[in-house]
Amino acid sequence: MKRTMSAVIVVCLVGTSLLNARGDDSLLTRAETFGFTQLRRAMAELGDSLRYPRSTQPDGTWKTGKIRDWTSGFFPGSLWFAFEATNDTVFRLGAERWTRGLESLQGYGGSHDVGFMVFNSFGNGYRLTGNEEYKKMILATARTLMTRYNPRVGLIKSWDKRKWPYPVIIDNMLNLELLFWASQNGGTRGMYDAAVSHAEKTMKNHFRADHSTYHVVGYDSATGAVISRGTHQGAADASCWARGQAWAVYGFTMTYRFTRDERFLRTAQQAANYFLSHLPADRVPYWDFQAPNIPYEPRDASASAIAASALLELATFVPDAALKTKYFGEAKSMLRSLAGPAYLAEGTSSRGILNHSVGNKPSSTDVDVSLVYADYYFLEALARVKRANTVSIDIAAVERKRVIAAAARLLTEPPVTITAFPAERSAGGVHDFFSEGDYWWPDPKSPDSPYVQRDGMTNPDNFVKHREALFGFARAVSSLTAAYRLTGDERYASHAVAHLKAWFVDEVTRMNPNLLYAQAIKDRFTGRGIGIIDTIHLIDVARAVEVLRASRAMDDAAAEEIVRWFRDYLTWLTTHRNGLDERNAKNNHGAWWVTQVAAFAHVTRDTAILAACRDRFKTVLM
Repeated sequence: MKRTMSAVIVVCLVGTSLLNARGDDSLLTRAETFGFTQLRRAMAELGDSLRYPRSTQPDGTWKTGKIRDWTSGFFPGSLWFAFEATNDTVFRLGAERWTRGLESLQGYGGSHDVGFMVFNSFGNGYRLTGNEEYKKMILATARTLMTRYNPRVGLIKSWDKRKWPYPVIIDNMLNLELLFWASQNGGTRGMYDAAVSHAEKTMKNHFRADHSTYHVVGYDSATGAVISRGTHQGAADASCWARGQAWAVYGFTMTYRFTRDERFLRTAQQAANYFLSHLPADRVPYWDFQAPNIPYEPRDASASAIAASALLELATFVPDAALKTKYFGEAKSMLRSLAGPAYLAEGTSSRGILNHSVGNKPSSTDVDVSLVYADYYFLEALARVKRANTVSIDIAAVERKRVIAAAARLLTEPPVTITAFPAERSAGGVHDFFSEGDYWWPDPKSPDSPYVQRDGMTNPDNFVKHREALFGFARAVSSLTAAYRLTGDERYASHAVAHLKAWFVDEVTRMNPNLLYAQAIKDRFTGRGIGIIDTIHLIDVARAVEVLRASRAMDDAAAEEIVRWFRDYLTWLTTHRNGLDERNAKNNHGAWWVTQVAAFAHVTRDTAILAACRDRFKTVLM
């Protein structure tokens, strides 16, 4: 019990820093912060338009593309990453706006790249908000993408009206994520089968013996036979285009995530090993691994960002511990290089996050510029590093369905406070919390005498309605707040705030900020310090208040009143005799006192009391 309590207290004492640990790499943290600053700047400069950044111009401003440009989904996707990291509504509103602007793509069958366009925008939006309209958009787009799948070839066609009759590019692997996800979220089995077929054919036909990749493979649309292998963006048909190799690492890692097929995992590793073995010292590749004028060729930061993000996921799948360490370490090395002065756009005129990327060198398009997709995968990689530094299980993903279902039921339940349950034996009033000592019973020899103790035996006739109401309150607020945090749906926040106002603000229904009458004993005590343990569930409520402060439902006046309640209760806990008695208890009661006081000091931002709790934890409890 003491060990369990110590863990609980540690979490409360450190606040959210332990649960949201970001590791100790200050260079990456600074780069991420700079990235968010650049996104704010871009939103401001783009103004009311719905233009979509693609690459930077000589003066550093964004050159924008149309909705049907293959890069249109990366800017809203980056804004979703920023919202996820900061919970800043500015980023959420921007992400929603630029995401909504792509709605017409759901019926656009003219490009294989609707996966990039839609899943990076609507997909991230749905992941973070649970907005069902986003899900409908994803599913509709997946159905449209299936129109580009030819079952005779077994692949999704990449381009129309090119020199190849049925071209398939290595980049296309990433569009499979749209089909895989859709197949598991309301789509069809055919989507899954098409994605697997595409991956199998790419694995068979796009790789050379040394595990480098061709950029483009041309097929006969009638027979599915390979008729050519070459490049469009690489240095030569026989060379390995760096970003194409990065797409391969990412695409086959993602495919393994959905299929758990060991063939795809091996392919991802082989592609990764080739990529890593051909990197220069700073871990950022030249635009093509066999470009003719190395070391005087341009570097491609986008290839490094894509590969780093892919390697971080690949590290979670490989069973070998040494490989896990290798892939994770290589990814961190790439990110540190990108976050350094040679590649980070800080201090330059670029509106992007990373400098020195290459779009299409053979056509002299977007050479040595900032690219919106380089920024997207850089931010994704930084987010993956943070997750790797904390836990290996995505609890939010595991619990999402259960939490949202529970919160949806709670939306129909009105707030109920202790004032709904008058306590006849309480020495206090209707607003005072009341409970009775669990192990105290009427004296069988003299029923009208003071209660007597039967240790370990709970009296079923004792008053427990206030405890039950308090537990129900904490359950409702924490569940609703968790659903709000998962989805961003203000309905959950609004109902949680309604509960908080009923308990802490409304003069008719509020609870007084003390526990003078907790764990009373008939004819012996009207209340005892030992009863303070009855409010441990308010720890969850206090943590929820901190989350809800960012919601539109929590106005400043309500926030101040709610925090004032916790401040008054904190004062009582730390000054009243009952509170001091509980503090000095040499069992779990003393530990729970520190836990509660720490949580309430955190929500009221009382740094002095929080520091005292830390000291007590170290010098007394431990």
